[in-house]
Parts: sequence; structure tokens; C-alpha cells
Amino acid sequence: MAGKEAVAVIIDVGKTMGKELDGKVKLETAIEATKLLLQQKLLLSKSHEVGIVLMGSEDTANELAENYGGYEHVSIIQEMDVPTLDSMIMVSALESSNQTGDILDAIVVAVNMIENKIGKKKFKKRMFILTDGNCTANAPDQLQDIIDQINIQEIRVNVIGIGFGEEYLRQTDQQKNTFAVLQTIVASVQGVIYPSKTAMQIYKQFRKRSVYPVAKYKGPLDLGLGYRIDICIYGKTKEEPLPSLKKHSTVVEYTEEAKEGLVKMSREAALEDDPTSTVVDPQDIIKAYFYGKSVVPVTADDEELLKYPCRKCLKVLGYLSSSAIPRHYFMSGVDMILPNPSESDEIAFAAYVQALYQRDDVVLARYSYRDYTSVRLVVLTPCIKPELICLWLNFLPTSEDARDFPFADLTESTTEQNKATEDFILALSLDKTQDEDEKLKPSSLFSPTLQYFYQCLTFRAENPQAQLPELDLNIQKYICPDKEMFENAQKQCQKFAEAFILKPVETVKKEKKFYVDLLKGKPEDDKDEEDVGKIGEINPVQDFYDMIHDRKADKVDLAIDQMEELILKLLDRDFKGNMYKKAMDCLKALREGCKNEPEFSGFNTFLLVKIKGLQHIHVDFWNYMVDEGVSLITHDENKSSKITERESKNFLVKIQASQPKISSMDLDDIE
Repeated sequence: MAGKEAVAVIIDVGKTMGKELDGKVKLETAIEATKLLLQQKLLLSKSHEVGIVLMGSEDTANELAENYGGYEHVSIIQEMDVPTLDSMIMVSALESSNQTGDILDAIVVAVNMIENKIGKKKFKKRMFILTDGNCTANAPDQLQDIIDQINIQEIRVNVIGIGFGEEYLRQTDQQKNTFAVLQTIVASVQGVIYPSKTAMQIYKQFRKRSVYPVAKYKGPLDLGLGYRIDICIYGKTKEEPLPSLKKHSTVVEYTEEAKEGLVKMSREAALEDDPTSTVVDPQDIIKAYFYGKSVVPVTADDEELLKYPCRKCLKVLGYLSSSAIPRHYFMSGVDMILPNPSESDEIAFAAYVQALYQRDDVVLARYSYRDYTSVRLVVLTPCIKPELICLWLNFLPTSEDARDFPFADLTESTTEQNKATEDFILALSLDKTQDEDEKLKPSSLFSPTLQYFYQCLTFRAENPQAQLPELDLNIQKYICPDKEMFENAQKQCQKFAEAFILKPVETVKKEKKFYVDLLKGKPEDDKDEEDVGKIGEINPVQDFYDMIHDRKADKVDLAIDQMEELILKLLDRDFKGNMYKKAMDCLKALREGCKNEPEFSGFNTFLLVKIKGLQHIHVDFWNYMVDEGVSLITHDENKSSKITERESKNFLVKIQASQPKISSMDLDDIE
């Protein structure tokens, strides 16, 4: 559970714990169970405290023995405190003794340790007793007083029986007596007795970090017309990140103290063109934003003024049918809205949710979880279950968040292909059936990344020099395909593969030429033939073709870059259309040169980004390009292109000088 917890662990180290049970020493089972408990506290519950008491130890070390006498062979080896790696190492080193301890003395010592440390603090309290039952239970007349003290302290008692209990037929008289005493205790308090095998299975199960619910938003749900319901918003789902790791210096002598050798990161800024890299004072640094090619400085005060001054709110904008907002519109995580814990708010909230549920409506709302934060558009969906009445809050995208990706039309599938696909999906279905439960239930799965991280961290803590272990088999089961399911679906998989014949697309690779190869067979004094290395403005089209067809060196990329630069230069120098004819000839030559080359995407990018970006400045040139039909390179012209003929035609639309039209096509469309 979330919150603080105090756990007292009583480990029997008496002489009989050194004997074997089912091929394993009983004390080793107790040590393993304790270490698994400590691991969970170290990794997932850092606010929990653990105290460890040994029963049947050679020595006696506890406060009650020092003050009042008695309580022999009971030792506290760790007072109630947050567990550390030393705690695990200490437990690993435990050995059995030649003594026998008293179970009631150990319980009294553990209860006293919890009371002294916790007192009246708000802690959940638990006690774990790991024993084989061969301990004594003297002073049975004091048993009821011990039970009363456990109930006053509200301590829950869990007993892990190692080789004794109801399932074991052969038990000593001492074990039967101990079992009867422990049964009386757990029956009178909140407690359970587990066999060691069951307990180990429980301990080895994966755990998740407990999170204390903290409201993201506390305030009114504004329904309009002066009606409000006080509500709280909690996060329902959130990606669990890996724990943050600290950096430590290897130069400093290693110590187990976490603060020793801790590396702190500091950042310094210097001018990019400063040869001396002089550090700039942070007070002399301000933010700047690009406005075209210009840089606009914005001070901290200006930045505050630029923010949209929205107050904390959750305001209803209107109501829609649930079918009006598809599920794939939802962004980010999911939040849960619950009423403020007051009778009037709970009744009003329940009635509001019930009305939405009956009408199959959702709420469109404006949301800002605190003052001066970004305003978000959200949808509130009603949820009614036997144990829960709430609203789910999902974020919706705005126009800037949407991404429209045009794709080529899909080829229509045949009836045989549809049937093969349907059988293939049904054969590998993970859904619940009449004969089987759901095969892969997300709510019962754990993150492979997090669990392997915890597994490796625990292993490396105890074995610093050893190789990291393999991923736990329980995790491997649900991240790898189910072999049995795929074997049973082999026939459907084969038919599916036969229904769709995949052919590799052959791409023509350009032959690479190296400068060393060009030097061979070319005399140093041969200067009669000069390579064309630059596109001039006198005859740019001819220069372009000479460069892309040059057999002595690969100058295709260079020619394309120079031609694009020249086209933009001509448009920039244009006066009343005197450069449009030459720029159009160059653009046509560039398209022809790129059409059958892998550089087709570069031409499409040039049209979409550069030329399209200038259409409101050079409207006549754009309309001239539309009349000439110079558009994007399509799939019919180059098989690697994803631009269809229809998209190419839609790209060429004339515009009015006073009403520039901005294309919604994205650069990613041509990738």
C-alpha cells in the first residue's frame, strides 16, 4: 500500500533450523524469504521501515532483557529503520545456533520495538514470524495479554511455517504446541499462517510501486449558468519511468555512503566564435527566437507577458454524442474525475454522470489545472460501474497537433485473401473464450524493462563482479510468442502467407566513384579537357546536363544543389517577371534530371518547401508553373515515389495574389 509501514521480522535461528527439509536447509528458506521482503522494500517502498529479531540466537541483545531480565536468546540485529544493502548482507550471513528460543518472548520484543519506534505515528504495522515450530512457548498464561497488546498496536501477524502446520503429518510435540499457540494468536488478531512453499511463491511474485493518490486539480466543474460541482482530478494512467540513477566518481575511494563521491553537473555557456571560450555570465544570457532569418531576443519579463493569462478552470463548452469523438483522437494519459467528498457534491455528480450515460453523451471542456498554464481541450466520458461512478478525462488535439499524412491508394483485396486474413486473426486471438481465459491480460502484466532493471540491481548489489542474470522466465513468457498457439495456428499462417505474395522491390544503386580511380589514366599535364564543375547563368540548362552526365566523376548531387540555388537566386533577383522564363527552364531541367534518379525526393522537397513557400511572393511564377504542369514526381514516373497522380494534380492550384493559399501537405509525405 502507499504510505508508511513498519515491519518486524522474527527469524528462528535455533539449532533445528540448520537441518534440511526437502533437500534444502530450513534457515536458507527463512533467509531467502526475508531477503525477498527486503528487496521489495528497498526498490518499491522506500518509506517503509524494517526491524529484524533473531529467536534462538547464541547471545541475548534486547532492551527488555537489559531492563527486566529474561527474554534470553532473543537478539535485535536491526532496529526499526529504513532497510539498506547492509541489511541484506547481514541477513545472508546468518547461521543457526545451538540454542532454542521462546516464541512468546520474541513476539513481545518485536511488539516493544515497534511501539518504541512508531508510537502514535500513522504507520501500517506488520509482523512476520519465520520458524520451524521447534521453539518453546513458555508462560502460556500471558498469551492473552500479548494478544491484547498486538491488537492495541494494530499489528497484523503473518507466520511462515517451515516444515510444520496442518499439511505436515509428522510433527514433534513441540511443533504441535507451537502451532496451537500461533493459531490462537492469528485467530485473535489480523493474521495468517502460510506454509513456506506458499509464502515463497507469494514473495517471488512481481510487485509494482505503490503510489499515493494526489489530486492534480481541486476546484469546480463549471457547468455554466452559475452551476458548479466541486471535483478532484486524479491521474489514472501514466508511464512509469526507470528510477533516476546518480553519477559517482571512480576517482574517489569507494564507500557505501551514497553521498560520497557524488558528481554534480554544472553548465557553462560561451560564445560559439570566441577562440578563448570565455564563460558568459548567466545574467547576460536571454532567450531568442527565430522570426524568419532574423533573431528576436525575448527577456524573462517579455516571456511572462507573452503567456496566455488563463486562470485555473474546468469549464464545460458543450455536449456531443460519444460517437462524434473517435477514440484515436485521445492524446496523452487518462485522468479520473471524482466528486469532492461531501454529500451534496457526490449526489449532484452522480446525477450528472447518470444523465450523460443515459444520453450516451460526452462533455467537451476547457481545462487548465493551475493558473497561467497552457489551456487544453478535453473530453469527459461518463463511467458507471458497480463500485465506481466517475468521468474519464482525455486530452484532444488542436489543429496544430493534427498530422495529415496522404498515402497511396491500397489495392482491393480478394474474397480469398479476406477469408485467409480473418482465419489468421482468429487463430492467434488472445481474447477470452468459453474454454479459456484471456491469454494476455494487460492489467496483470509487468514492464519487462522495469522488472529486469530491478532484477539486475538486486543481483549486482549482492554480486558486484558477476555477470548480469538472464531475464526472468515469467517475463519471457509474455514478451515472446506463445509457441503452442502458433503451432496450433500453423495451417492458418500458411494459408495467409500463400494468399499474399511479397516481391522485393529492386532499387538501382548508383555506382560509387573514387578520386583515386579518376587519377588512373589521367595525365597530370592533360589540361585540354576541363571538367564542368559549376552551373553558370549564361547557359544553366546545358551546364546542368553536362554535370549530371559527366562520366569522370559523380556530380549529380552537386548539380542538383547548384541548380536549386540558381532557381531561388533568379526568383530573388526578378523584376516584374523578367527572370521567370529562365527560372522555369531551369526548374523543368531539374525535374527531368531527378525524375529517374533516387534524388526524386529532393526535387519534391524543393517544390514543397522552397517554391511553395514563395508562392505568395511570386504569385505569377506559381501560376506560370501551374500552366506549364511542373508538379511533383509521381509513382508512375519513379516507382520509389509515394506521390499519386491525383496528389500531383491537386498540388497545382492557381491562387489569387490577395488570398494566398497555404498547402496542408507535410514534408514527411514524400519520405
